[in-house]
Amino acid sequence: MEDQESRRRNTRVPVEIGISLIFPNRLYEQCKTRDLCLSGLWVYDCLDQKMGERCEIEISEKQANNIFRIIRMRGEVVRVDNEGIAILFRDMNFRSYTDLQTILLYHSEDPYTLAEEFVEQFGAKQSKEA
Repeated sequence: MEDQESRRRNTRVPVEIGISLIFPNRLYEQCKTRDLCLSGLWVYDCLDQKMGERCEIEISEKQANNIFRIIRMRGEVVRVDNEGIAILFRDMNFRSYTDLQTILLYHSEDPYTLAEEFVEQFGAKQSKEA
């Protein structure tokens, strides 16, 4: 049986960034994140949610001149423990995807390796579609 580390598709980048989660039963504003990757994120608290629940996600990051980059997508809770929840991204548009890549590259300790991962995934996706 493969362990959880080997099942991860993307490198996780430790980052605290503004996240709001909109579930059918509750709104969480400005949640604290532990890490973020191209396929999901970890959010502290939000302990009222259950595995399989779907949500709208809004990531906001302050840029120069007090302008905010806002990324919107949909996700699903895939893990819950006593500290928080893991959310897998289920749906995002291309602009959100490229903005997410930019945030990850900016916060990564090794942006070159992360960029190579992006290119490898893009190549793998292209070969599946061919």
